[in-house]
Amino acid sequence: TVFSREPPDELSALASLLQVTRPLRIAWRLLTARFRTTPDVYILGEVRCGTTTLASMLRSELGMSGPFTPWVHPLADEKESFYFSGHYWGVVAPALYPLAFPLRVWRWLHRWPRGRRLFVFEGCASYLSSPWAPRLVAAVTPRPVLVV
Repeated sequence: TVFSREPPDELSALASLLQVTRPLRIAWRLLTARFRTTPDVYILGEVRCGTTTLASMLRSELGMSGPFTPWVHPLADEKESFYFSGHYWGVVAPALYPLAFPLRVWRWLHRWPRGRRLFVFEGCASYLSSPWAPRLVAAVTPRPVLVV
């Protein structure tokens, strides 16, 4: 069983953590958070209600950009950041929230050759049931577009 084994030593525990996270990308994004944008659209829902499908359609059909996810997970990549759920090791500071999104200059570079703005979305299935998420979303996005 799980509880009858010895805990792993520090190095193997760290190695396991590094296999499921993106530490260098997280560090880079922390350093550049103040130069990043925030989402235009928030997809709100629950687990198994179509948020992943909608996010996939926004990316493929409309060319929208999804958030960075610190965890290596195929269904969460470029769909949900989990930021306001506390999945960034408990950090939920609104000032650091942009670390999950593209650089502002990338938005400008996207607009220049294509002639249209790059829209950014966040599709976290846990924001609808997180009691603190609405207040935090309002703090970083004054007039968010919400899709429920």
